[in-house]
Amino acid sequence: MNIFSDNLSLFAVGVKILIVFVSLKGLKGQKEDSIQIQQWLSRESWEGGTAQGKLKTWKQTTTTNNYNHYYILTFEFSFGGTPRNYSAVIVLNASEVIKLKKGVPLKIKHQEIPPENIAVLSVEFDN
Repeated sequence: MNIFSDNLSLFAVGVKILIVFVSLKGLKGQKEDSIQIQQWLSRESWEGGTAQGKLKTWKQTTTTNNYNHYYILTFEFSFGGTPRNYSAVIVLNASEVIKLKKGVPLKIKHQEIPPENIAVLSVEFDN
């Protein structure tokens, strides 16, 4: 019985360490989202050019803006003739999300080449 109680305390310490590790890992995954959200929120304050990109994928974040969600859009964008994939954030409501399709044109604001800051200004559903 003594061996069981010694192992139980080691097991409890191991579980605590695992919980802390998983919690910190989850916070690290949200750091990228929060940086992109901050870039979108400050898009009016930084100077940069606008360009067109084509939507590849999208993912809803857990962060909301009133009743709408932030979405991370991955898109193809060409600097100097070489297309690369970038991702940026935009706020979309539910009626706009159902219109998202691969290849939809996006209006993008970027600062510098390659972009230091990048934000999706709009999704052009009309095209």
